[in-house]
Amino acid sequence: MNTTLAESALIAEYLDSTYPDTPKLFLPGTRPLQYAFIDAFMSHLDVLWQFTTPATHAILNPPSQAHVQRTREAAFGRKLEEIAPTGTAAEEEWAKVKSGLEIVAGWQDKGKNDRLFFLGKEPMFVDFAVASFLMFMKKIWGEDSSHWRDILSWSGGRWGTLLKALEKYETAL
Repeated sequence: MNTTLAESALIAEYLDSTYPDTPKLFLPGTRPLQYAFIDAFMSHLDVLWQFTTPATHAILNPPSQAHVQRTREAAFGRKLEEIAPTGTAAEEEWAKVKSGLEIVAGWQDKGKNDRLFFLGKEPMFVDFAVASFLMFMKKIWGEDSSHWRDILSWSGGRWGTLLKALEKYETAL
């Protein structure tokens, strides 16, 4: 069977239905909640794009750089080199990134049970979605960057712990 899918949630749904005897990414009744979670998660990190866009551009091949430059300059209404804030504005905007991730961590804390994953003892789609976003940031900035070190220190180290717990899923067998 040749199936081509390009969106992570569709891929997860396909895997769940095609391989019924494997752990599920969408347990029955959780799909709407997980989709809503992803929307809410991303809404709290909108401020992050001004930091990630220039860093993403820097690691792309030339054709991809041209596309990113054209589309992001149009979206931001500024030249690519003007997107990332500087000075005091950078500090203020970076504090908003921290605040957004702290809000997301707070959702999990409302369960009052020290669980690592968002919906229980086993990872589900939302955990992989958050982890993939974290991996994106780690990749574009590098492990030794101040931005990445900040993120690892926030929320009591939760974000690095989540990535560590999901490492065993990084390689397809």
